Amino acid sequence: MKKPSFFTKIVASTAICALFASSVSAMSAVGNVEVPRGTPTIDGKISDGEWDGAGVVNFSSATAKAWVGAVPGDFSTDVKIFWDEKGLYLAGEVIDPTFVASNEGSYDGDAFQVSIDLGQTFYDTDNNRAIFYSFGCNETNPIVQRQESANDAVMHNGEGVYISTVKTTKGWNFELMLEWSTLNADLQAKAGTTVNITKGTKINMMMCYLDHGTDGQITNAFGTTRTGNDVEYDWGPADHGITLTLGEKIEAPVDAPAPATADITSVAVISLAAAGALFVCVRAKKH
Repeated sequence: MKKPSFFTKIVASTAICALFASSVSAMSAVGNVEVPRGTPTIDGKISDGEWDGAGVVNFSSATAKAWVGAVPGDFSTDVKIFWDEKGLYLAGEVIDPTFVASNEGSYDGDAFQVSIDLGQTFYDTDNNRAIFYSFGCNETNPIVQRQESANDAVMHNGEGVYISTVKTTKGWNFELMLEWSTLNADLQAKAGTTVNITKGTKINMMMCYLDHGTDGQITNAFGTTRTGNDVEYDWGPADHGITLTLGEKIEAPVDAPAPATADITSVAVISLAAAGALFVCVRAKKH
């Protein structure tokens, strides 16, 4: 049998290394996301056009890694984000074919978690957590669980948060608004400071998902981090893989006005005159 050449061995080794590298760290951090001003309605429906122009965070196996199980290949959501003077708005159409709803007043089913580092306050400090806000799908009584704050209390709709969740054929939808007053109160309780919210304010963020089986146990748990699969999962502020920057309001495009009748007539006259001149020139050349 013919022995493989040195070049063949090099090519094969390179291919194996590339395959190994892609399997170890296939995800990449979301990075910077510009968030425009906007005020959507929180009703869980994510109406057509209501979230157009929002900042978008892709949450999938391409941007997340797991600390339990794996990131399912059939899970994904594009989380849309707006802000205004009252609060921070998030919405997602979660594709989760094995979706498990939460029980009344709980988030014991499949759950979404958002860690918020308002004003990058916790970044580059010795705090091992920012502040988490967690919720599941409950159409009658959704809650938001505040965690890692000095006040780890459950918040109901209208109590500093507005939340609506709806089951769908592909999984579930959520719309959430966190009031700046709530976020600043939690920040004050934990870090002794607040953030003046304005255009240009930066917010580091991590999104996590708890994927439950029908037996109620967590089968997969994963989130958006700054580091790849070759680094152990860390929920700390230094590993938040998303940085939001609050931006300007997106203005609706203004359609150019239709030309007036006089303008149309002028264009027609000029066009006819030009055509006539061209005809005269051609005739002159023939003679």
